[in-house]
Amino acid sequence: MNLASKALHAACAAFDRAERALANNHAEEARHHDEATRASQAAEAATDAQAAADAAAITAGGNVTVKADDTAVRETRAAAAHEKAAVQTAARQPALEDLLKAAKRNRAGAVLAFMRAERDAALGDFQNALEALIGPLARLLAAEAVRAELLPAPFAFEPAQHPPAQLWSGGQMAVAILDTLPPRATPSGFSAKVHAEADALTEDIFQRKIGKRT
Repeated sequence: MNLASKALHAACAAFDRAERALANNHAEEARHHDEATRASQAAEAATDAQAAADAAAITAGGNVTVKADDTAVRETRAAAAHEKAAVQTAARQPALEDLLKAAKRNRAGAVLAFMRAERDAALGDFQNALEALIGPLARLLAAEAVRAELLPAPFAFEPAQHPPAQLWSGGQMAVAILDTLPPRATPSGFSAKVHAEADALTEDIFQRKIGKRT
């Protein structure tokens, strides 16, 4: 794993942690509100039940004889505590949101750095591979040059031996390939190297294999 890949991995991990922290804080705040609501309802129910028990005791004997239940006090305290905790939890939200924004920006930077590093490395490999195409492209151009010089149009030939469908121009293909290559992906002077190689190869063909030029 190269430096750009490591940086991207770390940035993504940091973003995930920040995102989880913010989501967990939201969930915690919601839980405190829910607990506060439950405790408030429980305190109210306990107060009503205690009042009913006290009323029954007064009615029966004239005095409150039932031992007081501390549920209402306990639940009231719990409701207040959860409301306070919800406020404290909510107060952490802005810092967590800023942390997530920063992590998002860092991740974007890491993605762009990774893209550039991978692009440049791949482009280098592509350009190195193109160097290996100089010879084949030059041969296509040289073959066409020999044909054009020895058989200037129009010329007669036997279609049965040379089906027209098989007489497509390798030179035209080579030119099309060269024209298609974008400047950013092509080594400096690549096209000139191909044509120079083709010229040298054409001359060699005439000198060594044919022996003369027209």
